[in-house]
Amino acid sequence: MKKLRIQMMSLLLATLLLLGALPMGALAWEDAEALPVEIEVQRTADGEGGYDAVLENRETLGGGDPLLSRAETFGAPAASYNGGDMYGQLTERQKACYDALEAVTIDRLLSSAQVQHNKLTYHRVLVQVPKLTGISIAGTFSGGKFIPSKSAASIESGIYTDLCAAIVALRYDRPDALWLSHLQYGYKVVQSGSAVKVTDVIFDFYLEYGGLERDMHKDMMKRAEEIAAEAGRAPDTYSKVKAVHDLLAQVNTYGDPDENLAHTAYSALIQNDASEPVCDGYAKAFKIVCGLLDIPCVLASSATHMWNNVKMDDGEWYNLDLTWDDSANDAIGYDYFLIGSQTQVGGEVFSKEKDHLEENPYNVYLKGDKDNLLKPVTLSFPGKNKQAYVYQGGDYPPLTFPDVRRSAWYYEPVEKAYELGLFQGNTDGLFQPSKNITRAEFALVTANALGVDLSEYGGSAFTDVPEGKWFSPAVAWAKEAGIMRGDGNGTFRPNAPITRQEMCVVISQALASHEETGSFTFPDDASIARWAKSAVYECYALGLVRGNEKGLFSPGGNTLRSEAATVFTKFVELGEPYLPRQ
Repeated sequence: MKKLRIQMMSLLLATLLLLGALPMGALAWEDAEALPVEIEVQRTADGEGGYDAVLENRETLGGGDPLLSRAETFGAPAASYNGGDMYGQLTERQKACYDALEAVTIDRLLSSAQVQHNKLTYHRVLVQVPKLTGISIAGTFSGGKFIPSKSAASIESGIYTDLCAAIVALRYDRPDALWLSHLQYGYKVVQSGSAVKVTDVIFDFYLEYGGLERDMHKDMMKRAEEIAAEAGRAPDTYSKVKAVHDLLAQVNTYGDPDENLAHTAYSALIQNDASEPVCDGYAKAFKIVCGLLDIPCVLASSATHMWNNVKMDDGEWYNLDLTWDDSANDAIGYDYFLIGSQTQVGGEVFSKEKDHLEENPYNVYLKGDKDNLLKPVTLSFPGKNKQAYVYQGGDYPPLTFPDVRRSAWYYEPVEKAYELGLFQGNTDGLFQPSKNITRAEFALVTANALGVDLSEYGGSAFTDVPEGKWFSPAVAWAKEAGIMRGDGNGTFRPNAPITRQEMCVVISQALASHEETGSFTFPDDASIARWAKSAVYECYALGLVRGNEKGLFSPGGNTLRSEAATVFTKFVELGEPYLPRQ
């Protein structure tokens, strides 16, 4: 059986994932007698010997107890970024490196100068990168080499780290770019007097297919567009994704991981070629076609395997492993089609299967960095829904806020708070559920919850609340009504977060009548300020607040926007009219 063969061979599938950053010594300048004023520095090789390392360590790849968490097994953080690409996770300088590399076209490569590395011919491109070009780096020139000083070690490490992070991210975001598989990279410096500055970044590309990459890319994208056009005729997102899944599965058979072409999207998109795809070939082709359909899709990987994460019309991310769905002879399976992280297949939870233990893809390069030139970088995959996608016969209605997922505990309260006119999104249409709500925002939401006509309020209520600000009327009302007070020094601190106990005091002040608090106390009752205790327990008695998973109230903790939305929707449901306090 085919699936068994796939699982046994999957230990070899890290070829592309480990087209490794294996550090090497500085390359000598040819003219060792002359003191150079301009020199190229190239210490990091990427793509040399990585596959040999995989073969040597194939028995331990992906090792660790599969019941352990990702962090325990690989030291990788839990996935938290949901933007759908690697680019959004980079620093600004890493993004600049990414942009410069992405701008290098195959046409430019084919016409660029050639250099030799280990008897292989590379195409060299020099690019200038904002935030890198022009930076000073201390060091000396000796024997035709530039040797950074100890004080510059961190600067050089930062350069290599940012370049490596950009390469890893671009490979995951642009699986169509066949010319990115083998790279060496470095930087160029110029000496002017006593100063040494970086002038260019060096990218050396090894074109594994002898310069045919341009035609291969053209043919590959043409076929991807044909598949996308056929799938695009489906009536909804689910049907489109299923069509892509089936169209690719119908024409492919799992291939030989020893064939380099099998690790490219080309092998899955072009039939009658020399190679059939393996896991990364399937996944890359699937991502390319989904991209043409404007369906968010990313490559996800472990130490031994690659599959896809797909963002569906309900706003949630799901797992899709086309390789394993195409494993049952000629039949197409759906066991791994749009499933959740906790979905069980064959009695085992997806995210705990050995081959599906997600690993930070940058870690491969960090672990292979014997010269310690690279610093850690965190690249993660989107957080998935725990459950499988539920198809309802058509697309789900659009999310009110793209960053408030349907599976989030606060989804319904946030939706209701928006419908009630209590909250709005920011200028980008985001709700920012994990952001602290500020005192100014809290004053405005309280006024909205009580139906206050803020057009009657204005002026400068506090020294740090000038007229004309969006929150000025709400703060003026809150002060006049006795709902919120300043700090005694004439300031309101509008941009400061409001703590949980302060929130309860404001809510209590806004109630028309008061409840008996009963005898209940939180385990951290001693941490609740005396001036806030009655308000905290009143809000608890009304069902507006509760403790965390350990029962603690955390009175000094800041209130999140998602928490405030939950409290205020419950507050409005109380139906209590507001009575001004004297």
